[in-house]
Amino acid sequence: MKLILGLLALVTSLMPSDASGAKLRGDTLDAWERYRSLTEKRIEEELGASDGFLVRDYMSAGDAAALRQALAAGEISIKKMQTLNEEGGEVRIPKGLVHHWYGSVLVSGASLDDVLAWVQDYDNHADYFDEVEESNLVSRNGDVFDVFLRLRRKKSSRCTRTLSIK
Repeated sequence: MKLILGLLALVTSLMPSDASGAKLRGDTLDAWERYRSLTEKRIEEELGASDGFLVRDYMSAGDAAALRQALAAGEISIKKMQTLNEEGGEVRIPKGLVHHWYGSVLVSGASLDDVLAWVQDYDNHADYFDEVEESNLVSRNGDVFDVFLRLRRKKSSRCTRTLSIK
């Protein structure tokens, strides 16, 4: 359970605060903050509800059944997500993009403690993921992680991101 929430938090927390060679515009940052705030509000509401806990609990019955079937077959499920504004429309990010994804995988035979230890081993993410050049845990306060990641992209050679993961 915490793994899925952690992965969701990771995806929704990708925010460049120290991007080498790039200056983010104020309206881009303001729009990102709105997207992040709306996403966190939705998550808090879902966690406070008594009728669900996992993201799949809020999917349509058909989508949730397809997800369970895929996981039972040993597949990895990845779905693009989008947070909507108060009117149900898109939150536009001027001069910016938000990559917001949900992923599920069944790790048969692994304990939650084993999976959390691996996911939270930020000092070694460069060893686990091809697109991560350098990684380390900057600080931790309970379930809040400040993480440094230097990511490699296909269109550019380097991109540095500092993440705050809750």
